[in-house]
Amino acid sequence: QYYFPVVPVITVPYEQYVEQAPNLVSDVLKNYKVAVVKGHGVYTCAETINLAYKWSCSVELSAKTAWLAKQIN
Repeated sequence: QYYFPVVPVITVPYEQYVEQAPNLVSDVLKNYKVAVVKGHGVYTCAETINLAYKWSCSVELSAKTAWLAKQIN
């Protein structure tokens, strides 16, 4: 069982990050538990700070595992 079968990746131009990221991230988090902003990091929305931290760590560890697996091939 997956915590989140889909993790949206949001791309925001660096020079427009402050203006665009808050609205883009909040819009995505209305429908998903987690999102990744390319070049920045993971954002989560949960009932508790502990659950949000758990999901954030899970996404980061999953990404690292996927990257390591690709290095084998």
